Amino acid sequence: MLPRTKLIVYAVVIFLAVIALDQWRKHSSDAESIEGKESAEKITALDQSEWKEFTPSNDKFKVMLPVLPHHASDTVPLTSGQGSVTYDMYLSQERDGTTCMISLIQYPNDFDTSKPGDMLDNVMNQLMAGNPSNRLRNVQKGLFHNVQALDFSIENNGVFVRSKTFLAGKTLFVLTLVDRNSSSIEEQFKTFSDSFEFGSALKAVMPVLTETPAQTPKPF
Repeated sequence: MLPRTKLIVYAVVIFLAVIALDQWRKHSSDAESIEGKESAEKITALDQSEWKEFTPSNDKFKVMLPVLPHHASDTVPLTSGQGSVTYDMYLSQERDGTTCMISLIQYPNDFDTSKPGDMLDNVMNQLMAGNPSNRLRNVQKGLFHNVQALDFSIENNGVFVRSKTFLAGKTLFVLTLVDRNSSSIEEQFKTFSDSFEFGSALKAVMPVLTETPAQTPKPF
C-alpha cells in the first residue's frame, strides 16, 4: 500500500485556511526574513516585479517562483519495512496570498513504482480527502517532460487549488498553486509549471527526461 502523502495534504489544508482568513501580508515579511538563512539555495532575481528562478540544494529541479520559498522536510519509515520515504515541500507566497508549492516524495530504490498512474491518482484522492468541502472541478491525464502526469483542480469555498503531479524515477512531484481568483489561476499555473525543469541530480540518472519537452494539457 502506498504511504499517505500527509505532508502535501497538511500544507494545502493549512494554506486554504490562511487564504480564507485573508492573512496575506504577514507572509511577505516572512519570505524576506528567511532569505538570509538560505545561502545554500541558488536564486536568480530577474526583476523585483517578476518571479525568481529557484534551484534547491538537492538540485532535483528548478522553477520560477514569486519569492524565495520556505522549505520543510520529513522522513517517514514505510510500514512494509522497505525503508523510508522522504518528503520535501517548498512553499512560496505572493503578497496577495497566491501560493505556489513544490512537493517531493522520495521513495527508496527498491520501492515498486511500476504503476505510476495509481500513485498519481492516490495523490489527487488524498488532496480531495484533506477537507470535506473540497470539490473536484477538472481532471486531465497527459505527459509532462516525457513522464506520465495528472492535472486536476479543486475548489473549496471560493478558493481554487490547481495541481500537477508526476513521477520521475523514484521521486514523486506535486506542483500546486492556490488562489482565490479563478479567472487568473490557469495563467499563473501555466507560468509556474512551464518554468519547471528537472535538475542535474535527476537528469544524471534518468537521461530520458531530457529527450522531449513538456506536453501541457488543454486549459480547464
